[in-house]
Amino acid sequence: MYQLPFDRLGRFYRGNLHTHSTRSDGTLPPEAVIEAYQQQGYDFLALTDHFLDSFGFPITDTRALRSSDFTTLLGAELHAPRTELGMLWHIIAVGLPLDFAPPAADETGPALASRAAASGAFVGLAHPAWYTLTLNDARSVAAADAIEVYNAGIAQWNDRGDAWYLCDLLLAGGRRLNAYAADNAHFLSTRRGSS
Repeated sequence: MYQLPFDRLGRFYRGNLHTHSTRSDGTLPPEAVIEAYQQQGYDFLALTDHFLDSFGFPITDTRALRSSDFTTLLGAELHAPRTELGMLWHIIAVGLPLDFAPPAADETGPALASRAAASGAFVGLAHPAWYTLTLNDARSVAAADAIEVYNAGIAQWNDRGDAWYLCDLLLAGGRRLNAYAADNAHFLSTRRGSS
């Protein structure tokens, strides 16, 4: 705890890489989501709605909502069939182009992540403990830049928000990934979110 960088010289930015709006399963429209983060003193936000057919494969163009002291990053939470345990993949992709194509019916999670990375996106493995992403699955995503080691929304919903264990297992096997924490906000009051 004494080696944290926040007491050192430099500029630190406060942001969130995993957030949802009414473009998928969140309860606030994009403008209200961005306003909420601005009011809390954030410097940046990636609106990462679920990139699924049921929501129209949204990549929300938030560029008009940027200001001189707040920026938005374009992205989505990508999904593809199936992990080793039969779940849909949950992959955060930040920096996607607005015309990023929906996944093909036979496109795997690792292939979708590679395509996102090739388009210039930062790729993160989202809340792996929530849907029991296996070590084999995590190893298979060669394009991953980072792992979401803490997800506050998932921690509140079912106490499975911590994924440092998976980061440690990958590191023990020689795979080094960056780590990030996110709130996965859906702006829900009493109902549970889908992630």
